[in-house]
Amino acid sequence: MSKESPSTHSPAVQLSSEATASNDISDKDAELFKSVENGDSARVQELIQYTGAAVRRSKTSCTLLHAAASHNQADVVVFLLKLISPNITNEEDTPAHVAAEKGHTQVLKLLKGTRKKQIDCWQLVQTQTVTAESWVDGVLARELGVTTPRLLANALNMESIVTLFDKKASKRCSQTVESKSLPSSALSTVHIKVSTRQFRVRRATVIQGGADVYKMDKEARGFVRILNFSCFKDRSDLNLQQLDYDACIMSDVFDKMGYMCKTHSSLTAQQTKEVLKNIRDGDELTDVGCAIFVISGYGVNGRKILTSDMQCVDTDYILNLFKDSECPQLRNKPKLFIFNLFKSEAITSSRSESPKVVRLADPLKDMACIYSNSIGLDCVPNGKGTSFSWSLCRALADHSAEQELGDLYREFLKEYSKSSPSSSPELRLFGFTKKFFFNPL
Repeated sequence: MSKESPSTHSPAVQLSSEATASNDISDKDAELFKSVENGDSARVQELIQYTGAAVRRSKTSCTLLHAAASHNQADVVVFLLKLISPNITNEEDTPAHVAAEKGHTQVLKLLKGTRKKQIDCWQLVQTQTVTAESWVDGVLARELGVTTPRLLANALNMESIVTLFDKKASKRCSQTVESKSLPSSALSTVHIKVSTRQFRVRRATVIQGGADVYKMDKEARGFVRILNFSCFKDRSDLNLQQLDYDACIMSDVFDKMGYMCKTHSSLTAQQTKEVLKNIRDGDELTDVGCAIFVISGYGVNGRKILTSDMQCVDTDYILNLFKDSECPQLRNKPKLFIFNLFKSEAITSSRSESPKVVRLADPLKDMACIYSNSIGLDCVPNGKGTSFSWSLCRALADHSAEQELGDLYREFLKEYSKSSPSSSPELRLFGFTKKFFFNPL
């Protein structure tokens, strides 16, 4: 195989201290928010490689973009807009609302400029003029896929305006998903709100064990990293905000199962490789029973993942990073890779950031991969995400307490077939010689 050069294992690409690698995640989040507020763009770009762009303040649900808007940090806003949708909310307000309240006109112009056509549409919706109807019939029908002013208000995440078009609508009704009937082009502009009705995870009453079973009795059941590629540089037409919802429900389920879970959103190809290498070389994998990687986005040429900078990372490159020879911390431990990848004709070309990798002398061991083949972009019973992730979360919540991976996968297929009967995921095993029980805490 094509080996990484020794320099890739040097301290320069590892966390600042091996002794604190597993304990400094929350510190880095706090430092990142502080850097955003201080306008330290260089430090923000450095820290975000480790934390991802999806971090929020626990009490207020504010995102990095909200913090930058609140503190009038225009340069940081410009950078964050490459990674975070300007339509994102902190449960109530978008970053533009925050900037407006603070009187930060320069930041407000930047946030509006990223979605100028959407803002123009929003202003028309507010006035309820006949002009709004003509926009719905013309430009919006093509760009957002909406057919009524009410659907337009939903697509622009302006819940307060929805009632202007339906006197009978209440606040709760305005939060329901009218986008269920919209095409995928419209869904990409809708802010994803996670339902308060989350999955109830069943706990394992008996820890499964034996010579033919992977040992899964550590206090930290497993290590989970979600790599979510939902936004793309200069290609808003490719945005997949369904995946933001997916990441939330997936993280919620694994957290309830007793797994250490963190999400990285819309990284570049270089950031993706650095994050994965830091995981491989860090100490966090030593004291866990297994490692799980959930990777969602666009698949290119059947084996590559499109990153936010419109480059690619090869799936084989990712798998090879966690072979026994490269990652001894996971030797003899189950490694599960879940690829939820959507095929799109809109992606005509992309450069690969990873060399061709051959697995001959050092084969993969103790690895299982679940491939979606393609994302079902239809809405699901519990929200606005993809059928693949919702069905998998349902199977994990209901059956991971007592079923091993193979049986649980069959339950997942049953659930998935209800919403996507024409699509069939695939499970591939590489040297996966034992039974794997998740044993949720």
